[in-house]
Amino acid sequence: MNFAKRLRFLRAQKGLSQAETARRLNINRITYGQYETGRRHPDYETLQKIADFFNCSLDYLLGREVDEVVDIKEALENKTKKATWGGKELTDEQREKLKKIFAVIRDELLAEVERDEPLGKMEGQEGRDNNIQTAI
Repeated sequence: MNFAKRLRFLRAQKGLSQAETARRLNINRITYGQYETGRRHPDYETLQKIADFFNCSLDYLLGREVDEVVDIKEALENKTKKATWGGKELTDEQREKLKKIFAVIRDELLAEVERDEPLGKMEGQEGRDNNIQTAI
């Protein structure tokens, strides 16, 4: 994903208009719109301001980081890593609730797999119950 597409994606995730995003970043609305269309590119200082606003790295903003696979269980259990939902950091209580919810979903998925594959686990899926992952 290139910079312009990533910028539109991040803004849409926050549910903001171009005008509101530009206002919060203290950037001219037309200039910001041109960033999203790829007609213009921000300077280094503005890139830092945008990355800080969207709580992401410059590499991610510039499309240099590939969307990585995240182990949800590990992300929720590893309290040294920041876990967010909609840009807001999760509390320990919220992490615990989400772990319980995802455990139910994992169990349902595993039950579906067992119904579809009555002869045992699908080939190459050893340890599947501990490694259900999703892309961000």
